[in-house]
Amino acid sequence: MDVRNILIIACCFLTTAPLFPVEVVTVEGNTIEGKGLNITKGILSVGEEKLPLDEVISCRWGRNRDNTLDRGEFMFDLVNGDRLRGSVAGISGKKLTIDSRSFGSIKVGIQIVSAIRFAPGNIEESAGTGSKRMAEGDTVVFANGDSLNGTVTDISAAGIVLESVLGRMHYTFADLFSITFDRPATSGHTVQDTFFRIVTATGESVSGREMEQKEGRTVIHSLNVGDISVAGSVLAVLKVENGRFVYLSDLVPSDAEERSFWKGGYIWHYKKDRSVDGNRLKLKSREYYKGIGVHSYCRLAYRLNGAYERFVAAAGIDSEVTEYGNADIIIRGDGRILFERKHVDAVSTPVSIAVDVSSVGTLELIADFGELFDIGDHVDWAGAYLIKKKKSGDIK
Repeated sequence: MDVRNILIIACCFLTTAPLFPVEVVTVEGNTIEGKGLNITKGILSVGEEKLPLDEVISCRWGRNRDNTLDRGEFMFDLVNGDRLRGSVAGISGKKLTIDSRSFGSIKVGIQIVSAIRFAPGNIEESAGTGSKRMAEGDTVVFANGDSLNGTVTDISAAGIVLESVLGRMHYTFADLFSITFDRPATSGHTVQDTFFRIVTATGESVSGREMEQKEGRTVIHSLNVGDISVAGSVLAVLKVENGRFVYLSDLVPSDAEERSFWKGGYIWHYKKDRSVDGNRLKLKSREYYKGIGVHSYCRLAYRLNGAYERFVAAAGIDSEVTEYGNADIIIRGDGRILFERKHVDAVSTPVSIAVDVSSVGTLELIADFGELFDIGDHVDWAGAYLIKKKKSGDIK
């Protein structure tokens, strides 16, 4: 083989986008595995499979996430729920240039940044942790724990300028823990149809409607920051939003009843997307990013009004409990028992639940006392979601 042919083969290899294995989970509970992922005009393609995006719950590339914000890195929360991680490269007009770990240099409108966290630590905590606005204006929390309200008038690589009752003051990023900006209560866009949110291995996320493999990288047509090119090797999870399902933890219960087995005993309160101890939901070795953590006795009621066809979840004692824990799992629809499993304990295999709720007006999830009173009854309704009924004209 001559040198010319070798160079041609090498160039083809270098310009071909690597196709990474991905696992797609549908609302019906099916799993599709393949390589390469594209989303165009509401259709998701993986390998030879094609399906409507709104029939998908998530796609996973099986990569672990680095959730620790390093010193010198910042976390930027956007008003629509997206998140960027990196440093401030500069500011021009009303555009902030961020050197993102996953996405490279990105220009972001300052008006869509809701919070910035400057202190190192776990990025799963909101950038605005400890920064709730106490008055009108922007809230700055300093590294020493003090806070001050005012208006951030400038952000640059050197720090910020804050106008407050103390006057016009300059602060370096080393002085700060976080900023929460005075932004309208809006999602940042008016998307009503289905879109997705990509989460990378660095914990960053962007939302979009379409993505494609292009010139050796994955191009995401984002909703807020334009087209973004990212190496396929950093993609971790794709989450579908406004699809044909809704997570139970995104709904507000119409009623909640919680009590201790013991008179005057401590009452644990349910938590959304966390166990009752505040940890990531975990059943056996599997972690869940969505769900509800409860403690017996707990009854949560949701008004469905016949809008959904099926309730799906995995239930069990959270892995934070290494012994004890014994609870009865009950699901009722309009007072009628739809599902029941007694004596679920810490060593039990998580219970897979899929019940018909097509004619249910009110759904109740009950974690009742088992054989050991209420000791260790840290029950998770893990990954719990409702499948919406198809509308006439939907793709079958």
